[in-house]
Amino acid sequence: MTIDDTMDNCLDMLSEQYDILHTFDIIQYKSNLLLLQQELVKLHKDVFFPNERIIFTIQEDVYNNSYGILLKSIQSIVNTIDISNFFIIILTTNTNILSEYSNILTNHSSDTRSFEIIQCSGIYNTYNDASIIEFSPHNTILSNVSDYTLNLLNDDCFCVLPWVHTQTAVSGKVYPCCNSLRSLPIGQHTLHKNIVNSDNLKNIRKNMLQHIENKECTNCYIDEKFKKTSLRMTSNKKFAMQIDNVRTTTADGSFNGKLIKWDLRFNNLCNLKCRTCSSATSTAWHKDATRLGYSDEIFKQPDNIIQQHMQYIDDVEQIYFAGGEPLIMDEHYCILDELVKRERVTVELVYNTNFTQLSYKGKSIFDYWKRFDSVSVGASLDAMGNKAEYWRSGTKWNIIEKNRRLMMDECPNISFSIDATVSLVNALHIVDFHRNWTDRGFITADQFNPKFLITPSMFSIIQAPRILKHKIKAKIQKHLEWLIPLDRVGRSTNGYTAILNAIEDNSAFDYDGFWQKINEVDEIRNENLLDVFPELECLK
Repeated sequence: MTIDDTMDNCLDMLSEQYDILHTFDIIQYKSNLLLLQQELVKLHKDVFFPNERIIFTIQEDVYNNSYGILLKSIQSIVNTIDISNFFIIILTTNTNILSEYSNILTNHSSDTRSFEIIQCSGIYNTYNDASIIEFSPHNTILSNVSDYTLNLLNDDCFCVLPWVHTQTAVSGKVYPCCNSLRSLPIGQHTLHKNIVNSDNLKNIRKNMLQHIENKECTNCYIDEKFKKTSLRMTSNKKFAMQIDNVRTTTADGSFNGKLIKWDLRFNNLCNLKCRTCSSATSTAWHKDATRLGYSDEIFKQPDNIIQQHMQYIDDVEQIYFAGGEPLIMDEHYCILDELVKRERVTVELVYNTNFTQLSYKGKSIFDYWKRFDSVSVGASLDAMGNKAEYWRSGTKWNIIEKNRRLMMDECPNISFSIDATVSLVNALHIVDFHRNWTDRGFITADQFNPKFLITPSMFSIIQAPRILKHKIKAKIQKHLEWLIPLDRVGRSTNGYTAILNAIEDNSAFDYDGFWQKINEVDEIRNENLLDVFPELECLK
């Protein structure tokens, strides 16, 4: 129904026609959909009278698909509370509401009846906000959300990961997560059952519950300082349904729970020798590290690492595979085979891969991915063409583009994004790469996730000289004019905005450190930075 009148007048009309139980301005709940779910639980009753209605007003929404996140979340919440669509009215200024809701009703409603949709006159705003995650039975608490959970979600020192997750790095060192400081491991080659309540992890939990920052979490604090959505923030949203269990943590930080998220780095086997990497995380660096006189390290986890984790494979809900390069590791396929054998295809698979090799020992990764309900692939690509081949040595750019075409043909429904690490070397080029792949249909504009490099510090944009920072700022600002209308998820915009915030830092350019690192590798590889990145002449 379309009514040529203001929203206020429409509300008055509806109050005369129906017995209105409550009117929700949905935008007030955009950052806390759990609270909206809680409010609706209070309105639920076994029997509604025919004339009773609940109204949602929508004058703006966040987009990551052909429909708004908040509109979709209303339907998802109504589904979980078991309120019939018949008693729901959507009052909105969205002129495309019928088309958007038709999609939601067909694919996401547990009720075949439609909400009552009323379009009124007024301005409708669409916007991007990467921190808004739609309500889903898979990443939110379904009923009776406690004040305890809501308080922790709003605490900027709290992260759920120390209660549900650990990361095992290629060195065998164990960390609270992949973003925690590498200088502060919480164990080494530690048995799964022993790490859960190690002294270090217990102390991290205690600090979080006392609103004390942990040094291990410094990288997330830096991300948030520069207005970037951090791993802490996304993890709290993703695993919100687990937070109420945190209340069982004892005074010393002990917690009797399950590690439902795994991050496994079996070894440092890799086929690339990226400029920001070393032999610690890539075996391909072995020869160059030896020539440069660096310590050379080849890491492999204990032989029983798989057996240790197989004991808990029925508990896991998400596995993050990285490396080295996970797609050329035997252990990766061993875990996938076991999950398939146990019919645990609902486990969410998340990858960070250099995207150079999609088959291994006669096994196609596509054949595995097709069996699982949820697969997300983040390709570590920071440049295109000869720039990619220089910065991530061993890359063959024609193979990267061939692999993307194959994936689009074989697995078109698998989530794919480019996880681009932005340094002062590729910062001027990164937007050209983003635009090129979008224009050519390899990705949509919002499938690009730029993250600014922190270490090695001499390559960080934070330490770029002022003249380069001015150029980076101008180019990214121009790029955002193109991106923002297309970025319905907001993640890409958020990443570029964090880069703009980071270059406002006044850290000095480490001229000697930068050129020493560049020149020594250029010499042994017979390469020249300025031949490939002539736009960096200003660094001389």
